[in-house]
Amino acid sequence: MYDKFDHAYDALKLCLTDADLVFSKINITEEQKAALLGSIHKKMAAAPQKLRTTFNMHCYTYEGIEAIKESLLAAKAQTADEKFKLVFQMIAPPEYKVECVSLDKAGATERLEKALEIIQTEIKARGGQYKLV
Repeated sequence: MYDKFDHAYDALKLCLTDADLVFSKINITEEQKAALLGSIHKKMAAAPQKLRTTFNMHCYTYEGIEAIKESLLAAKAQTADEKFKLVFQMIAPPEYKVECVSLDKAGATERLEKALEIIQTEIKARGGQYKLV
């Protein structure tokens, strides 16, 4: 692996995403390949990252708390899927937080930004106020 790649560690990390590319350049048996892949996936698996942001939101119109609740539910419904699960929590009124745990940091950041945009448009449409902390 040192001959074909800059470093063996780089080759092993590449095995997580494109194992065929790495194993096409080295000569090992299928048994060795299976054992190596099992060990790599067990020991070098990527740890999921937790992204979090906080924001302030309040609504003093007739809808009040229902407007806040509907804004959060709309954002959750439009952005969450199997890969990205968004969790909304109230810290202390009017402060809320949204968290996303994912292996894809760029995708999770994009989802958080989209959720915040949805919350902002929904709460302002109902007469509330939104501020990113």
